[in-house]
Amino acid sequence: MTEKHDSFLPRPVRDSQSEMNEIVLPNDTNPLGALLGGRLMHWIDMAAAMAAHRHSHQYVVTASIDHLDFWTPVHVGDLVVLRSSVNRVFTTS
Repeated sequence: MTEKHDSFLPRPVRDSQSEMNEIVLPNDTNPLGALLGGRLMHWIDMAAAMAAHRHSHQYVVTASIDHLDFWTPVHVGDLVVLRSSVNRVFTTS
């Protein structure tokens, strides 16, 4: 089987798992010292892209995000740990 056809074979979730760590710096925050929501969304998108790339071995884009809640502020010096994996795959976006 060629490598191109191998890309269509099922893969276990563990093959796509990735972890990204970010320390919140002053440049990442608003005037109140809380992490900017857009910065967190960017980090989430990057973590998702890493998992999707590990799964597909292709370049990927984020087509949409269904829902995101910001529960509590994250402050300068805090460590944000982003864990991602591909849990389901569809044939269309």
